[in-house]
Amino acid sequence: ALVIGNPARQMGWMSEFGHRLTFNEEGIAVCPESGEKYILKNGGVRKV
Repeated sequence: ALVIGNPARQMGWMSEFGHRLTFNEEGIAVCPESGEKYILKNGGVRKV
């Protein structure tokens, strides 16, 4: 998760390579460096 501020607030998600993930309407994001796919589901993200 990407968090900012004090107190911290979640503002997005990051890939394992440190790139901010942008999810499409199906909840899928692709890391621009590794090409790995991530899915956003039930408030969490996992690699697929």
